[in-house]
Amino acid sequence: MGRMRINDEQYQHMAYAWGLNYDMENKVIYGERSGYPLLIYASNALAPLMFTITTSAVSTFYPPIGNVEENLLKSRAPMLTSAVQRNSRIILSSKNTFDINEAQKNVACILSALISFMQERGFMPCCESCGYSVHTEILQTGHEYRHLCPPCGERIAASIWQNMPSGKASSNNVIKGILGTVLGAILGFIFMTLFPSYTYTILVSGLMAGTFPASIGVCMGGRPCKATKITIVVIVVLTVFVGYNANYVLAFMTERNMSVGVAAKTYISLMLAGMANMKLWTWRLTAAYIAAAVGGFSSYLSASSKFNKTYKVAHIGRYRR
Repeated sequence: MGRMRINDEQYQHMAYAWGLNYDMENKVIYGERSGYPLLIYASNALAPLMFTITTSAVSTFYPPIGNVEENLLKSRAPMLTSAVQRNSRIILSSKNTFDINEAQKNVACILSALISFMQERGFMPCCESCGYSVHTEILQTGHEYRHLCPPCGERIAASIWQNMPSGKASSNNVIKGILGTVLGAILGFIFMTLFPSYTYTILVSGLMAGTFPASIGVCMGGRPCKATKITIVVIVVLTVFVGYNANYVLAFMTERNMSVGVAAKTYISLMLAGMANMKLWTWRLTAAYIAAAVGGFSSYLSASSKFNKTYKVAHIGRYRR
């Protein structure tokens, strides 16, 4: 069964039927009913006719909506699945359906039940931030919607814009990224040097040699620029090669009781004289590079996933009054 799709025209038709407006750009339904600000949107992209309904209101005579009030609302609107209140924000959810006419009737019934309930209990619409009973607008920040008075909306929107991560890497971040990559390379080098050069262990050490530089470099430096990415690749390549060969030098030191200098000279001499098993040496080095590539790439994607998040700030329906 294919994914169900509802187009803008259908959502707009439902909005008008509820006495509300449809924001085509932000894909939400908004407006006022009996003085209460309302926002309606599809709860899940895979269920376009299952809706979330929000408003902001408080009562000075009755407690916030709890289990008792939720059951009362469900008795009046059986298609309601949940009703909760967090401070002044009231959130209701409708049952899922695959019939657009049924969905329209379900939400219409829920809206009637909600508004009657709030009127009976003296709920007054208010700003979610300051709590004053004034005209509110809907501020969308990412995937969150809040009913805010204009001053609070402007203040919160400005704060979010100011603290949004930059889409470009600063020079300071480049330096931090390179330092983080070097630090990760040192850790990777230690793994490459200390782990025995067996086929299965070389895969583990190679994985670490790729993982540490990529993950630490991105975490410390933030969004990497092209130069930083190239630096990470070069450092990983050098780390694997130097660490792999340093492992053999360490083996000469421990097995033959040699100093660092003597062990290094002996190892290089044997390599140049063709006395080493180059087929095995090449195979293990290649395996280490493959493991490093897998570890580095996956770690980079994981560490940089935060840069792919959608940061959105929008005032819903501000210019439609």
